Amino acid sequence: MTSSVAVRSLPVQKKAKAERSEEMSVGEEGSVNQLLSLAGNGKVPIYMKLVIELLLETRNEMKIANQRNAELIEEIHLLREENSALKQRNASLESTKSDVKKVFANASPSPGNDEQELSRSIVLSHVPESTDHTAAERLAHDFACVNQLLDFLDVECRPTAVYRMGKITQNYPRLIKVVLPASKFQKQAIKRAPRLRFFSPQRGIYLRASLTWEERQRRREERLKRREPAINESVRVFQTGGLSKSPPPSPSLNTSIAFTQDSSLQGNC
Repeated sequence: MTSSVAVRSLPVQKKAKAERSEEMSVGEEGSVNQLLSLAGNGKVPIYMKLVIELLLETRNEMKIANQRNAELIEEIHLLREENSALKQRNASLESTKSDVKKVFANASPSPGNDEQELSRSIVLSHVPESTDHTAAERLAHDFACVNQLLDFLDVECRPTAVYRMGKITQNYPRLIKVVLPASKFQKQAIKRAPRLRFFSPQRGIYLRASLTWEERQRRREERLKRREPAINESVRVFQTGGLSKSPPPSPSLNTSIAFTQDSSLQGNC
């Protein structure tokens, strides 16, 4: 019984508070009206009128200050929300930045990646080099030549990368490195490379696998060793007055220039 009465009294209490607030507002306005009426009364002393004017002026200033204070509080609240959102966004960006750094770190060149690229790359020599002034036109020319060669060898793929190696020289065209999508296409190109002898647009093109600097040096030494007996035999026959008095045979143009370019380049090519 007592609890039901207490529960029913809650709305009454709220209503009473609202009524008191309205009464205070009404009472405040009434006090202001009374002060204004006193200030207009001719019987009130001048100093009292001055006090009343100061009170009313102070009231207006306090009202303006309270209004401005409320606006500042609202602005501070909005700024805090914006600051919180910016902190969350910054944390998200830092996390994304960290992930990107990890990706680049994992994608950085490593011995495994170099070996993988070597296993799917070929090198071409004696491919005519464009004399166009723009790099885009020269690159387009090289891509067109490589695609024509791959089409002739029936290697069914599009190269991943095509670029010239070494410095530009007037003596001979630079080597072209071609990175293919997979190692099987490299094997196909190397296996069918002898067909380039019948490539009518440009004779003398030489194709080999991309090799490390150590492997190129080793092959170069092996070639020199194979050439020495033949050169010595030719010189001996020429000096003893044999039937063959022709000078020692020189290697073919495409292989000699390719070997010279290989020795001048550093790193894998």
